[in-house]
Amino acid sequence: MPDQTAPGPKQKQTAPKGGEDTLAVMDLGHFKVAVPVTQVREVVPCPEVFDPLPSVVDGVLGCFRLRRQIVPALDLPCFLGLTDKDETTKESVVVILTHEKMLLGILARHAVKLVKRADCETHEMRHNNDAMASRIVGRMSHDGTMSFPLLDIEALYAESVPLVRDTRAATRSWDHSDRFLLFETDGVQMCLPITQIETTIPETEVNAWTARSELCCGTIKSHGLEMALMDPLTLLGITDHSRDLKKASGVVIRVGAADRVAMRVDRAVDIINISESDLGAVPDTVYTSPHLIRGIVSRNDDDQFLVLDYDAMLKEQRVTDLGKVIIKSAVPEETGVNSQGKRVLSLLIDAGKPFAIDLAQVVEIVPWREKLADADAEGYIGTISHRNEMLPIFGLAAVMKQPTSPYGNKSAIIVVRRNGKRVGLAIQELIAVETISFYQQKSNVLTTMARRLNRGNRNLFEVIDTENMYLSLHTPA
Repeated sequence: MPDQTAPGPKQKQTAPKGGEDTLAVMDLGHFKVAVPVTQVREVVPCPEVFDPLPSVVDGVLGCFRLRRQIVPALDLPCFLGLTDKDETTKESVVVILTHEKMLLGILARHAVKLVKRADCETHEMRHNNDAMASRIVGRMSHDGTMSFPLLDIEALYAESVPLVRDTRAATRSWDHSDRFLLFETDGVQMCLPITQIETTIPETEVNAWTARSELCCGTIKSHGLEMALMDPLTLLGITDHSRDLKKASGVVIRVGAADRVAMRVDRAVDIINISESDLGAVPDTVYTSPHLIRGIVSRNDDDQFLVLDYDAMLKEQRVTDLGKVIIKSAVPEETGVNSQGKRVLSLLIDAGKPFAIDLAQVVEIVPWREKLADADAEGYIGTISHRNEMLPIFGLAAVMKQPTSPYGNKSAIIVVRRNGKRVGLAIQELIAVETISFYQQKSNVLTTMARRLNRGNRNLFEVIDTENMYLSLHTPA
């Protein structure tokens, strides 16, 4: 811990600006330190080796390359003269700080948690006025469970530390048109804009006697409509004929005012945000119909997916012809749904019990992170680095006071916006994306419910309004 003697008076709390009301606490090994989340650009795994920098300053580890950006790295306890250089471990991370568009990486064992500044008591500590530690980590805070110094990034940047200007493009504002549903068919991952998807179909019997062709596997039913089941791999030229299937899942897309086609999928994987800058070129030697693919996105060497060109698909005569294969059947009455019920495109999930979230409130879905712990009594799990920011994660089952079960390979994190900020909701399973009926149910309290038709046991869902959900970062002692 930095050199200190008797504590001074409790510091008068001032209203923080913007996101500065939340602090990210990091374990540096020798001590823990907190910074406003607005000054944390992202957290990345520590590289095995740092490239050398021409610096004689203690604690300067070197630099590393991060997405075309060179980032200098610093061992803060060593820089402050509090310890010798610490050895990195496989779990070590680099916390990238940003201030006035200048970057610096801080070596840490791991990011501990997020805390509300309002929940902390902060005191000035008396130091030798010439001590660098007094300028950089001269204030101590306690959140009820632990003490930690507050890192004054402006003071740190004023010292002889290597800095680099942030060269990344300005962050685009979030827009619904950026969101895509990622799905998988026979091991090939593809995605389409959420705005053009009407619903997903769970595994359902396929009528192979209707509309069967090289492109079409037959017909499949959804919400009283029987429609063509198109094989996307045949459409793209990856295979030369559709498969013979008894059952299949699908994603329903619009191909006209009243025309629909179901694309054969094995499972819906994620909802993701994609911008033009994320797209890589399509090798025309691999796909015989490259004009139907906008680009390829690589999240890593083993995780690539195709971004399908929806507009180009609508120009394909064979697709629009399949869209006209629509057979209407009788739809059973939805008992218990009042006349004010409305149809809403929703994300259906399992988090202790079935829940539905209006898809307009969902930013994206990201894979479950194995390193995350179980939720505390308030539902808070921890934080992850996501899209250049610290993302707090809450266990939705615990938040909704439902029994929890272990997270596994079907688990995911739903990223939503709440009060203008992103938060992650951990769920046990993603069930489907469907247009279903919302209605009001009166019991002890007025609850909004959602109903699916003919879906077995999981056909009734409680609707969650993420904007009004109570979430607390406070961890009980």
